[in-house]
Amino acid sequence: MPSKVHKIIILGADGTGKTSIIEQAIYGNHVAGTKMVPTVEDTYTANIFTERNCLEQLRLFDTAGLDCQTPVVPKHYYSFADAYILVFDITRNKSDLEHSSRQIEFDTVKNWAAREKVHFREVSVTNKKSLMDAFSFLVSKLLPQRSIKSRFKKDSAQATFSVSGLATDV
Repeated sequence: MPSKVHKIIILGADGTGKTSIIEQAIYGNHVAGTKMVPTVEDTYTANIFTERNCLEQLRLFDTAGLDCQTPVVPKHYYSFADAYILVFDITRNKSDLEHSSRQIEFDTVKNWAAREKVHFREVSVTNKKSLMDAFSFLVSKLLPQRSIKSRFKKDSAQATFSVSGLATDV
């Protein structure tokens, strides 16, 4: 049973594939090259297994494309989001194309992400596993780290320690 609903806002410019990514991750039925209708705003609910093998519920908010000239995030998103995903198109095509056709180099984006202290993950709508791995990673980071109590007594006191990753009783 999911512990809470994690609210994630999907942001990006017009035509970057926000809806395609969400629909492929949830339904697995997106066909690359399919003509998409521009999104005004939509909400999806999905259950996903985290890296710790916990089932968590997501509410994904698919936003209208941001204007590239003045990319302003609507203020009502600030108050309730647990996380944001910024979707952008590296070539005005998709990441599964040949590296030679890219207009933005992988290292440029990687360096930008490091400078801004955000996690960067390149995904493709044609590779559902890359999408699911990205969502699983994100939700795992939203969950609190769990403490584990040892069953071994040391001087009649319980030892407590934390681990990252899968939490189990020892």
